[in-house]
Amino acid sequence: MNGAPVSVERDGAVAVVTLNRPERRNALDGKTKTALRGALEDVAADDVRAVLLTGTGGSFCAGQDLAEHAAALREDPAHAFDTVEEDYAPVIRLLATMPKPVVAAVNGTCVGAGLALALACDLRVLAEDAVFGTAFSAIGLTCDSGLSSMLTRAVGSRGPGSSSCSPSRSARSRRSLGASRGGWCRATRSRRRAGRWRPGSRPGRPPPTPRPSGSSRSRGSATSGLRCGPRPRRRRAWA
Repeated sequence: MNGAPVSVERDGAVAVVTLNRPERRNALDGKTKTALRGALEDVAADDVRAVLLTGTGGSFCAGQDLAEHAAALREDPAHAFDTVEEDYAPVIRLLATMPKPVVAAVNGTCVGAGLALALACDLRVLAEDAVFGTAFSAIGLTCDSGLSSMLTRAVGSRGPGSSSCSPSRSARSRRSLGASRGGWCRATRSRRRAGRWRPGSRPGRPPPTPRPSGSSRSRGSATSGLRCGPRPRRRRAWA
Protein backbone atom coordinates (compact mmCIF):
# COMPACT_ATOMS: atom_id res chain seq x y z
CA MET A 1 0.00 0.00 0.00
CA ASN A 2 1.40 3.40 -0.99
CA GLY A 3 1.80 6.42 1.27
CA ALA A 4 -1.41 8.12 0.12
CA PRO A 5 -3.82 8.97 2.98
CA VAL A 6 -6.63 7.09 1.19
CA SER A 7 -6.27 4.13 -1.15
CA VAL A 8 -8.78 2.49 -3.49
CA GLU A 9 -8.43 -1.12 -4.57
CA ARG A 10 -10.78 -3.23 -6.63
CA ASP A 11 -11.51 -6.82 -5.63
CA GLY A 12 -13.80 -8.19 -8.30
CA ALA A 13 -17.03 -6.18 -8.16
CA VAL A 14 -16.13 -4.58 -4.81
CA ALA A 15 -14.20 -1.33 -4.36
CA VAL A 16 -12.21 -1.22 -1.10
CA VAL A 17 -11.63 2.32 0.20
CA THR A 18 -9.01 2.35 2.96
CA LEU A 19 -7.99 5.16 5.30
CA ASN A 20 -4.21 4.98 5.47
CA ARG A 21 -2.83 7.02 8.39
CA PRO A 22 -2.12 4.29 10.95
CA GLU A 23 0.39 6.44 12.84
CA ARG A 24 -2.48 8.86 13.65
CA ARG A 25 -5.16 6.18 14.04
CA ASN A 26 -6.51 7.27 10.64
CA ALA A 27 -7.45 10.70 11.96
CA LEU A 28 -8.88 13.02 9.32
CA ASP A 29 -6.69 15.95 8.35
CA GLY A 30 -7.19 18.19 5.32
CA LYS A 31 -5.41 15.92 2.82
CA THR A 32 -7.23 12.82 4.07
CA LYS A 33 -10.65 14.46 3.84
CA THR A 34 -9.97 15.70 0.30
CA ALA A 35 -8.65 12.30 -0.77
CA LEU A 36 -11.60 10.48 0.82
CA ARG A 37 -14.09 12.70 -0.95
CA GLY A 38 -12.37 12.15 -4.29
CA ALA A 39 -12.21 8.38 -3.74
CA LEU A 40 -15.91 8.15 -2.91
CA GLU A 41 -16.83 10.24 -5.98
CA ASP A 42 -14.78 7.87 -8.16
CA VAL A 43 -16.31 4.66 -6.80
CA ALA A 44 -19.81 6.15 -7.00
CA ALA A 45 -19.32 6.68 -10.74
CA ASP A 46 -17.52 3.35 -11.23
CA ASP A 47 -19.23 0.13 -12.30
CA VAL A 48 -18.52 -1.71 -9.05
CA ARG A 49 -21.47 -3.28 -7.28
CA ALA A 50 -20.47 -2.57 -3.66
CA VAL A 51 -18.08 -0.42 -1.63
CA LEU A 52 -16.14 -1.40 1.50
CA LEU A 53 -14.81 1.35 3.80
CA THR A 54 -12.14 0.44 6.35
CA GLY A 55 -8.92 1.65 7.99
CA THR A 56 -5.37 0.36 8.26
CA GLY A 57 -3.64 -0.58 11.49
CA GLY A 58 -5.58 -1.04 14.71
CA SER A 59 -8.13 1.71 14.14
CA PHE A 60 -11.01 2.44 11.80
CA CYS A 61 -10.95 6.23 12.24
CA ALA A 62 -10.22 8.45 15.24
CA GLY A 63 -12.21 11.37 13.82
CA GLN A 64 -10.85 14.85 13.21
CA ASP A 65 -7.11 15.36 13.54
CA LEU A 66 -7.14 17.60 16.61
CA ALA A 67 -3.60 18.84 16.05
CA GLU A 68 -4.67 20.33 12.73
CA HIS A 69 -7.85 21.71 14.26
CA ALA A 70 -5.91 23.40 17.07
CA ALA A 71 -3.61 25.01 14.51
CA ALA A 72 -6.61 26.24 12.53
CA LEU A 73 -8.11 27.78 15.66
CA ARG A 74 -4.89 29.67 16.34
CA GLU A 75 -4.46 30.91 12.78
CA ASP A 76 -8.03 31.75 11.75
CA PRO A 77 -10.66 30.98 14.43
CA ALA A 78 -13.46 32.57 12.38
CA HIS A 79 -13.10 29.91 9.66
CA ALA A 80 -11.76 26.96 11.64
CA PHE A 81 -15.12 25.17 11.49
CA ASP A 82 -15.66 25.66 7.75
CA THR A 83 -14.37 22.12 7.31
CA VAL A 84 -17.74 20.78 8.51
CA GLU A 85 -19.56 22.17 5.46
CA GLU A 86 -16.66 21.98 3.02
CA ASP A 87 -15.34 18.49 3.83
CA TYR A 88 -17.45 16.44 6.22
CA ALA A 89 -20.91 17.20 4.84
CA PRO A 90 -20.02 16.19 1.23
CA VAL A 91 -18.37 12.95 2.42
CA ILE A 92 -21.35 11.97 4.58
CA ARG A 93 -23.75 12.76 1.71
CA LEU A 94 -21.69 10.62 -0.68
CA LEU A 95 -21.83 7.66 1.70
CA ALA A 96 -25.52 8.05 2.54
CA THR A 97 -26.66 8.50 -1.08
CA MET A 98 -24.27 6.08 -2.78
CA PRO A 99 -26.20 4.25 -5.56
CA LYS A 100 -24.68 0.96 -4.39
CA PRO A 101 -24.39 -0.63 -0.93
CA VAL A 102 -21.58 0.65 1.32
CA VAL A 103 -20.23 -1.54 4.11
CA ALA A 104 -18.05 -0.22 6.94
CA ALA A 105 -15.53 -2.77 8.21
CA VAL A 106 -14.90 -1.35 11.69
CA ASN A 107 -11.70 -2.39 13.43
CA GLY A 108 -10.48 -0.88 16.67
CA THR A 109 -11.16 2.77 17.44
CA CYS A 110 -14.19 4.37 15.77
CA VAL A 111 -14.91 7.74 17.40
CA GLY A 112 -16.08 11.25 16.57
CA ALA A 113 -16.34 11.87 12.85
CA GLY A 114 -15.12 8.30 12.33
CA LEU A 115 -18.30 7.08 13.98
CA ALA A 116 -20.28 9.33 11.62
CA LEU A 117 -18.55 7.70 8.64
CA ALA A 118 -19.51 4.23 9.89
CA LEU A 119 -23.13 5.20 10.59
CA ALA A 120 -23.50 6.81 7.15
CA CYS A 121 -22.78 3.42 5.56
CA ASP A 122 -25.56 0.95 4.86
CA LEU A 123 -24.06 -1.88 6.90
CA ARG A 124 -21.39 -2.21 9.57
CA VAL A 125 -19.24 -5.29 10.20
CA LEU A 126 -17.52 -5.09 13.60
CA ALA A 127 -14.27 -6.67 14.73
CA GLU A 128 -14.03 -8.03 18.27
CA ASP A 129 -11.91 -5.02 19.30
CA ALA A 130 -14.26 -2.39 17.81
CA VAL A 131 -14.79 0.53 20.21
CA PHE A 132 -17.27 3.36 19.59
CA GLY A 133 -17.43 6.84 21.07
CA THR A 134 -18.37 10.42 20.28
CA ALA A 135 -16.23 12.53 22.65
CA PHE A 136 -17.43 15.87 21.27
CA SER A 137 -18.35 17.37 24.63
CA ALA A 138 -14.94 16.37 26.02
CA ILE A 139 -13.38 19.03 23.76
CA GLY A 140 -16.20 21.57 24.07
CA LEU A 141 -17.97 20.82 20.77
CA THR A 142 -21.39 19.63 19.67
CA CYS A 143 -21.96 16.75 17.28
CA ASP A 144 -21.45 17.44 13.59
CA SER A 145 -21.30 15.37 10.40
CA GLY A 146 -24.93 14.33 10.93
CA LEU A 147 -23.94 12.22 13.95
CA SER A 148 -26.67 13.48 16.30
CA SER A 149 -29.30 12.29 13.83
CA MET A 150 -27.70 9.05 12.66
CA LEU A 151 -26.75 7.84 16.13
CA THR A 152 -30.29 8.36 17.40
CA ARG A 153 -31.66 6.32 14.50
CA ALA A 154 -29.08 3.59 15.10
CA VAL A 155 -29.49 3.04 18.86
CA GLY A 156 -32.71 4.89 19.70
CA SER A 157 -33.32 7.96 21.81
CA ARG A 158 -32.99 5.87 25.01
CA GLY A 159 -29.72 4.31 23.92
CA PRO A 160 -26.46 4.45 25.88
CA GLY A 161 -25.98 7.74 27.64
CA SER A 162 -29.22 9.34 26.35
CA SER A 163 -26.94 11.91 24.73
CA SER A 164 -25.04 11.39 21.50
CA CYS A 165 -22.31 13.78 22.66
CA SER A 166 -21.49 12.08 25.96
CA PRO A 167 -17.73 11.46 26.06
CA SER A 168 -17.71 8.46 28.40
CA ARG A 169 -20.29 6.27 26.71
CA SER A 170 -18.02 4.17 24.53
CA ALA A 171 -19.23 0.60 24.10
CA ARG A 172 -17.63 -2.55 22.81
CA SER A 173 -19.54 -4.14 19.97
CA ARG A 174 -23.18 -4.90 20.88
CA ARG A 175 -22.99 -4.40 24.69
CA SER A 176 -24.16 -0.78 24.71
CA LEU A 177 -27.92 -1.21 25.08
CA GLY A 178 -27.55 -4.01 27.62
CA ALA A 179 -25.46 -1.76 29.85
CA SER A 180 -28.17 0.89 29.78
CA ARG A 181 -30.91 -1.55 30.74
CA GLY A 182 -28.77 -3.20 33.42
CA GLY A 183 -28.21 0.11 35.18
CA TRP A 184 -31.96 0.71 35.44
CA CYS A 185 -32.62 -2.79 36.77
CA ARG A 186 -29.98 -2.52 39.49
CA ALA A 187 -31.28 0.85 40.62
CA THR A 188 -34.85 -0.46 40.68
CA ARG A 189 -33.93 -3.47 42.79
CA SER A 190 -32.19 -1.18 45.27
CA ARG A 191 -35.28 1.03 45.53
CA ARG A 192 -37.47 -2.01 46.00
CA ARG A 193 -35.37 -3.30 48.88
CA ALA A 194 -35.42 0.10 50.53
CA GLY A 195 -39.19 0.42 50.06
CA ARG A 196 -38.86 3.57 47.97
CA TRP A 197 -40.31 2.18 44.75
CA ARG A 198 -43.99 2.61 43.95
CA PRO A 199 -45.95 0.49 41.45
CA GLY A 200 -46.56 2.18 38.15
CA SER A 201 -43.73 4.70 38.64
CA ARG A 202 -42.29 3.70 35.29
CA PRO A 203 -44.70 3.99 32.31
CA GLY A 204 -45.41 0.77 30.47
CA ARG A 205 -44.65 -1.58 33.37
CA PRO A 206 -47.56 -3.26 35.18
CA PRO A 207 -47.55 -2.92 38.96
CA PRO A 208 -46.44 -6.04 40.86
CA THR A 209 -49.05 -8.31 42.36
CA PRO A 210 -49.46 -7.50 46.08
CA ARG A 211 -48.87 -10.35 48.49
CA PRO A 212 -50.94 -11.05 51.60
CA SER A 213 -49.44 -9.65 54.73
CA GLY A 214 -48.94 -13.12 56.23
CA SER A 215 -47.24 -14.73 53.22
CA SER A 216 -43.64 -15.85 53.55
CA ARG A 217 -40.91 -14.33 51.44
CA SER A 218 -37.61 -15.83 50.57
CA ARG A 219 -34.64 -14.22 52.22
CA GLY A 220 -32.88 -11.73 49.96
CA SER A 221 -35.76 -11.53 47.49
CA ALA A 222 -35.74 -8.59 45.08
CA THR A 223 -39.27 -7.67 46.22
CA SER A 224 -38.59 -7.62 49.93
CA GLY A 225 -39.82 -4.41 51.50
CA LEU A 226 -42.02 -3.61 48.47
CA ARG A 227 -44.87 -1.22 49.23
CA CYS A 228 -48.02 -2.11 47.30
CA GLY A 229 -49.68 1.26 47.50
CA PRO A 230 -48.93 4.96 47.67
CA ARG A 231 -46.43 5.99 50.28
CA PRO A 232 -48.10 7.56 53.29
CA ARG A 233 -47.23 11.17 53.81
CA ARG A 234 -45.55 12.05 57.05
CA ARG A 235 -46.92 15.02 58.88
CA ARG A 236 -44.30 17.45 60.00
CA ALA A 237 -44.55 18.38 63.66
CA TRP A 238 -44.29 22.14 63.91
CA ALA A 239 -42.78 23.52 67.06
